[in-house]
Formats: sequence, C-alpha cells, structure tokens
Amino acid sequence: MAVIRFNPWKITHKKPFGAVKENEVATFTIEVIAEKIMAVYLVIHKDFQEEKVITI
Repeated sequence: MAVIRFNPWKITHKKPFGAVKENEVATFTIEVIAEKIMAVYLVIHKDFQEEKVITI
C-alpha cells in the first residue's frame, strides 16, 4: 500500500507556516512510502489564474 503524506500544519512539511508573501521562499516536503511511485508533482493554483506545475 502506498502512503503519501503532506500536512501543511506540520512545520516538517511546509515552512514557513501559513500564507506566503509574494517572492517569499517556501519549502514543501512530501513523504512517499511506496515502491511504484515514480514521481511527485507540486501543483500551485491561485484563484482566477492558471495552474502552475513544478517538477523536480
């Protein structure tokens, strides 16, 4: 069974906590426990704008 964890309330998953100002750096951590997950993508959505996909 795959386990994927992201909890924005945990400082280990998102720094800084809460809203991020424009041009401020934020760090996201996603825990993945599985053998068959080959990639994880961060999709950012801002109201009334297109989605932005970040791949690493």
